[in-house]
Amino acid sequence: MSSRQPRRYQADAVEAVKQLWRQGKRSVVVVGPVGAGKTFVAELLMVPTLEHEWAQVFFCAHTENLLDQPATRFSHIGIQSAFLKAGRREDATQALQFCSAATLVKRDIVAAVDSKGQKYRRVLIVLDECHRVKSTTYMAILDKFRQAYEFVYIILLTATPYRLDGRGLADVADALVEISTPRQLMQQGVILSPRYYSAPLPEGDPDEVVIRPGIVGDVVATWLQRAGNLPTICRAYSIDHSRLLVERFTQANVKTAHIDGTMTTAQRRRLLVALATGRVQVLCAGSNIFDEGFDSRASYEMLLPSGDDALEAWRVLRCSNVELSASECLTLRRRVLDGVLPELRDFWPAAESASPMEPPRYLPLCVLIDAGATASMGAWMQRQGRAVRSWYGDDLETVLARSWQGLMCSPVKTECYVLCHSGNLERHGALIWHDGEHCDSFRLAADAKWSTKLRPSSGVAKFSCPKPRQCPGCLCVDVEGGTLCVWCGAVLAAPVLPEEHRGDLVERSASTAVLSTPGIKESFLRARYGEMAARVRQGLPPYKPGYAAARFKQRFGFWPQRGLETMIRLEFGLGKV
Repeated sequence: MSSRQPRRYQADAVEAVKQLWRQGKRSVVVVGPVGAGKTFVAELLMVPTLEHEWAQVFFCAHTENLLDQPATRFSHIGIQSAFLKAGRREDATQALQFCSAATLVKRDIVAAVDSKGQKYRRVLIVLDECHRVKSTTYMAILDKFRQAYEFVYIILLTATPYRLDGRGLADVADALVEISTPRQLMQQGVILSPRYYSAPLPEGDPDEVVIRPGIVGDVVATWLQRAGNLPTICRAYSIDHSRLLVERFTQANVKTAHIDGTMTTAQRRRLLVALATGRVQVLCAGSNIFDEGFDSRASYEMLLPSGDDALEAWRVLRCSNVELSASECLTLRRRVLDGVLPELRDFWPAAESASPMEPPRYLPLCVLIDAGATASMGAWMQRQGRAVRSWYGDDLETVLARSWQGLMCSPVKTECYVLCHSGNLERHGALIWHDGEHCDSFRLAADAKWSTKLRPSSGVAKFSCPKPRQCPGCLCVDVEGGTLCVWCGAVLAAPVLPEEHRGDLVERSASTAVLSTPGIKESFLRARYGEMAARVRQGLPPYKPGYAAARFKQRFGFWPQRGLETMIRLEFGLGKV
């Protein structure tokens, strides 16, 4: 599809998917670590499908970033596409559609027409972050595709083929292909092996480890000591906590910013590009912006011009042996800026300036600060993946262009740090163990007995009216959405902040941070209930009813899933929770 050549494991994955399709297994889960190039594997299947008009193609995801990255690549190679998303240009006649799940579920799906005037009978659906597929939204979408097309082929992409709620993928997929493992990619240099810093653990039985709630250590001081001045993302406990950390970093003279989903697309793009170019050193978020779909290099590429005119003008300006008059140079510089997104043009030199027409150099992401505890092993593994992507520097064309103009090139990424203040490393384990050999969740499994069951949905979102917030002091209705009443100054909403504990993080070996898989957690809880039942049988004073759940929380930092606990209690004849 382009000059980019697939790695061996990516080419093998493409052949594996094709072979499964030949066997009649049309729905395939493609599993690989963050940074393995799962989307590129899907693109290698999408391009020939479109060129031969074998099927119409829909690329579906739940966030804008996940749609923009592949859409940009297809635009660069000249394949036309359209968006099915609120606020974007729609064209139902295009064979390639990039779809927001929230929009697609509300629309009727009608097959497009090929160049021969015939409706497509086949459809190829690519679902990114497919661990979300067992939601009512995605299930309704798949039902619509099955009604609109005779043959439905599905590629489901994910780094974490399991869910916290116990729902499996066996009823939506026919096969699973694990294209590579974190250990293999680290050995090949595709991703880096991170250096972990976490709270020291007490010696003794691992089952007795106490994971304290909240965060341990000074976030700012630890960053300055261990990874100062390296581009960093920080996953905070909450949005309030993220803003608090921004204040603390700013007081330490660190260029820091906060990002969240309430911002406009343009605002978020500016912040992501600012991180990738060094205007921001630490970017903090209290939501899952960094948990799925975030790619530092792809964020930087949003800064580059697009369109044939802009790219040709930029190519001419980058040539060292081309002589241009002042007016010709100005025209070409303006053309380049016309191809840059309006909200990002101020990152470039002005058209009238004498500076080389080049953007700031790319600074690869090197550090993850984790200050947000999570019960989801998948979310923790996804976070680590954002920081471990390797970077070997600019391509030859960029190096030559920047060098003769006296500009510095992008540095090679040689180090990667994970500063874990949340206990997630002890709770869930290191990335290197996250594969099919060590994780019992890397398989197509049916829904767990204790998982909540999906309810049939029409796919149409229910209307809900937010309740107004009233000041307890003066009874004024709050319309500003602030934390203080604008009339009497009373506190309306206390900030959501974690407990903070003193302590210093120490370096941890990945070999000692083994996975706490769902199976391990279930076995731990079952063993604790077994202890309770054994005491009753032996005629000893019984433990309190909440003993097993309290031990689980003490070990893993969160209460057990209610459905799981109920199932185990019933096995031991203890009744529901």
